[in-house]
Amino acid sequence: KADNDADGYSVSEGDCNDNDKTIYPGATEICGDGKDQDCDGKDSVCTEEGTLALGDKGVEGVEYQTNTQSGVTDSKGKFKYAKGEKVKFFIGGIILGEEVSGKAILTPIDLVPGATQDTPKLINIFALLMTLDDDDNPDNGIEISESVRIAAKGKTLNFNLSTDQFESDSQAIVMLLTSVKPKGKKLLVKAFKVKIFIQITITFTQDADKDEDKDGYTVAQGDCKDDDATINP
Repeated sequence: KADNDADGYSVSEGDCNDNDKTIYPGATEICGDGKDQDCDGKDSVCTEEGTLALGDKGVEGVEYQTNTQSGVTDSKGKFKYAKGEKVKFFIGGIILGEEVSGKAILTPIDLVPGATQDTPKLINIFALLMTLDDDDNPDNGIEISESVRIAAKGKTLNFNLSTDQFESDSQAIVMLLTSVKPKGKKLLVKAFKVKIFIQITITFTQDADKDEDKDGYTVAQGDCKDDDATINP
């Protein structure tokens, strides 16, 4: 049971590099350095954190997937991705728009490249998220419950329809998904109300691209306090 690097572990005890004392079972892993410090068979991936937002609040409970990460957005809409990766968002089997490059703030507008406030596909995605909100109050953010995600498994929707056609074609699925919400079945939120939140979202993202404290970082780039130049990534 030789321990050549004197790190307390021998090869027979799981040390995968007995000539480097920083490498042994349970060691602190340093992401992206090409080394497997903790001897779990791989180097860990360095991840970044983004926020999926609608209006000026996060969207909770939407599933996401990248090449290395997957999960459900948290109470603040947070998701993880590795630098350079694309992110796909979905609820059960319902894919929300396009797969897009991860960044600090993403909104449904990003998921429909080239969209304007009047683009039907964008309005339809917004409408679905607002309709599935657990407390039917998008002013305080969107929350998609686990019950809705489960009910949406195996379901699909075509967002590339006119708003009227989408409202008609999606009705059965919308009724099914809203039936598991606390307030029960609900019709799709109307386009005129959706457009209000699209505009709020546009304003929010524009503000997030400003560098108010002139520290070289915007909110969209991860500045968590954009009125203090000493605080930035």
